[in-house]
Amino acid sequence: MSGRGHGRGHIAMMQAELTNLINTRVAEALAAYQAGQPANQNNPPAPPACTYKMFMDCKPQTFSGTEGAVGLLRWFEKAESVFAMCNCPDGDRVKYATSTLEDGVLTW
Repeated sequence: MSGRGHGRGHIAMMQAELTNLINTRVAEALAAYQAGQPANQNNPPAPPACTYKMFMDCKPQTFSGTEGAVGLLRWFEKAESVFAMCNCPDGDRVKYATSTLEDGVLTW
């Protein structure tokens, strides 16, 4: 029976060694991973600013003026949605939105 007690003690010591080895390896792996990462991970880079091409690639809805008031409201909502998707700066929104106007609305 004394062999069992000794065996358990030996296993406990091996468990402690295993735990120490795991902790050491995890710390080494974590340090290696962090060394390969950008220094400032808390502030990811800003998304690229919207260009006219990016705006048009989102296929904004056109507005010709024949759709009526409801159509105009839908056009506003869809344009705002495209601006949000493209991360379009406020200063470019009017310029980009007017490019989606066509036909009779151009003479208003």
